[in-house]
Amino acid sequence: MKLKNLFVLFVAVVCVKISHAQQTEHFFQYPVPPDNLETLTDRTNYLVEHFWDRCNLKSAFSARQKMAEAFSDYVSFMPYADSVVVINSIEKLIKEVKKKPEHLLLLTQMAENNLYCDTAEYIIDSAYLPFARAAASTGGIPRDQRDRYALQASQLEGSQVGMKSPSFTMIQPNGELTSIDDIENRYILVLFDDPNDSENLLTRVRLSADYSINELIKRGYVAVVSLYPGVADEAWKTRAAGYPSNWIVGASPDANRLFDQRQKPTIYYLNRDKQILSKNLYIDNLIEAFRVVLVNQDRINQERERLKKEALQQRETRDAEEK
Repeated sequence: MKLKNLFVLFVAVVCVKISHAQQTEHFFQYPVPPDNLETLTDRTNYLVEHFWDRCNLKSAFSARQKMAEAFSDYVSFMPYADSVVVINSIEKLIKEVKKKPEHLLLLTQMAENNLYCDTAEYIIDSAYLPFARAAASTGGIPRDQRDRYALQASQLEGSQVGMKSPSFTMIQPNGELTSIDDIENRYILVLFDDPNDSENLLTRVRLSADYSINELIKRGYVAVVSLYPGVADEAWKTRAAGYPSNWIVGASPDANRLFDQRQKPTIYYLNRDKQILSKNLYIDNLIEAFRVVLVNQDRINQERERLKKEALQQRETRDAEEK
């Protein structure tokens, strides 16, 4: 009952937000969903799909602040709309704006501020990716900007939750090569090695000292990979010599362009098929999750042993009765 009430309250808040957006004066007239669209998804789908219908995109960027405010409003409806509708709307907007590269650059900067930056209210990688791709491939945008957006696009293309992790090869401190594809543990925890991040060092220490994680490594349940996204130079080799012996330690320059590393420390959690289950994990939550996994495993193992003993006793009793 409480969950239902919370959901009703949530929908009511969003509907008030939609109503406010329609009644407040804006840079241009926002769309108004028809009365026959009653669900939250249907109404936000309509808003996202038709948001720019009455905006003169050829002249809109002459008023950058107003355009930026309108873009923020546009983004605010995305979390409640269907993802396909969102992407189609974005691609339609980009197609219209990219006729003037300087306008596309401004639009991409707005998208970066609203969808990608750590300070963004709504971080939506799938919605930001089309903007980064467009800016990276459009002539007329300064080369350094295109290169920056190309790197962002490359990092996002294969490192979103639900995707299969990019394949990469690591060189180990002893010079041997290994691939992420060679790791066959049920789960794989990839901790990016950043020597300039103090939180990374603390996370590394806490993971290496945690009983539950070390026990799960011993059981083959999880593998912990320390991945340095750079060249395997002497400084890295010296640092890696002190890392836990039960971790897989490697360096791969390719990882820098393959993985999104906005949040520090950067941690990815993969399954055996190398599908990304989670990223941007918090160390406290991670350690607690592994503690719960270990407790549950022990309970399952104890129950199995109990059932085995019970079955053995029943068989021995039956054999004795038959004699």
